Amino acid sequence: MRPTDNNARCTEYQTLVREMMLDDEPLRSEFDLAWIRQKEWEVVPVERAQHFIPEEIKAIVSTLADRGCAKCIAVATEELGPLPSCFELSVSEEDLYEFNQELGLFRCLLTDLDRSWAISCTESYNLFAGPKTLIEAMLGKSVEEGWKAYWDFVAQPSVDPYGMLHQSAARYAVALSRPVEPHPSVLDSPKQP
Repeated sequence: MRPTDNNARCTEYQTLVREMMLDDEPLRSEFDLAWIRQKEWEVVPVERAQHFIPEEIKAIVSTLADRGCAKCIAVATEELGPLPSCFELSVSEEDLYEFNQELGLFRCLLTDLDRSWAISCTESYNLFAGPKTLIEAMLGKSVEEGWKAYWDFVAQPSVDPYGMLHQSAARYAVALSRPVEPHPSVLDSPKQP
């Protein structure tokens, strides 16, 4: 993994990512639903702090390598001040571990230059997005099982039913015609774009 030191290239990467995501400052880590629908993509939220666990890294690398994807980019979806905001990665366990170590506390989007898949990483959850078969291979489970695992996590009494974990998931569930569990009341909270 290396920072992109070419300003023009970083601007190109940021433009690619900006076209996929919401523009509102607190929601820049959320996919634009119109873009997701146009691509006919699935989105599966995964509860996770500091991005990926070892099993996910192995599955992501294996899945992408099997599909011929050798490189990807990481673009910050929040302001990082003087820190670099664009990175180039090889699709390797080593680079994804480094991504975790260097950017685990920051909001970033991983994708390839063709934008054939994307993973939006936040401080408390990741959003795996792409064609259904690709997402299922990355997650090692069906889309439905992925959603169930997420809803089971957010159903815990310690998780705020009106917090970002619920609101983000409910937004995608409704948009992609998936059931909203276990707190349908989040749909009555202030609407997110």
